[in-house]
Amino acid sequence: MSSIIPPFTAEQRENLLAEAVGLVFSSWSLLQVAVANEWGGHESREKAEWLEEVLVEFVTTNKQIEQFDVEDFLFDILGEEFSCVAEDGSVEAVSKTVCKIWDELKEDTLTGLEGLRARAPAAARVVAQAIQTTEIQDSDSESDGDDEETEGDDIPVEDAKPPQRPAPDVDEDGFELVTSRRRR
Repeated sequence: MSSIIPPFTAEQRENLLAEAVGLVFSSWSLLQVAVANEWGGHESREKAEWLEEVLVEFVTTNKQIEQFDVEDFLFDILGEEFSCVAEDGSVEAVSKTVCKIWDELKEDTLTGLEGLRARAPAAARVVAQAIQTTEIQDSDSESDGDDEETEGDDIPVEDAKPPQRPAPDVDEDGFELVTSRRRR
């Protein structure tokens, strides 16, 4: 037996969209990795929260919002605020989800939002794994760089001297015999 939901007010719609955007962003690996690694500086978390707010405002204030509008908006902000160029298709997926949920909310339907709510725990695990993977890769690349820097420290100073030239060949008249570099 399904219950009849009265039409949403504009404020309810906006609040539900904000919840949906929060769920989408919390499961968006690229954004969470950018925040965890501070691609946007020390204020990365605040920038991500701000992005949620301005995206909700952008979607709700534009009457004829299209997926490509949201994509362009997200690409611009990721580039400006996080110095990130997303080429993994995630911006398109996020934009599609946000637009789909917004369209459903305008029709007083919660199907997409309920799906996001149900998938949130599994999505959080995937994001945590993505963050952990990038942290491991970062520490590996940092330790690789450290190894290269310390390799030179193990060489004794006397071993690091350039090779000495052989003694010059002097003929019986006292002239020094010049040899080509190839024959040295």
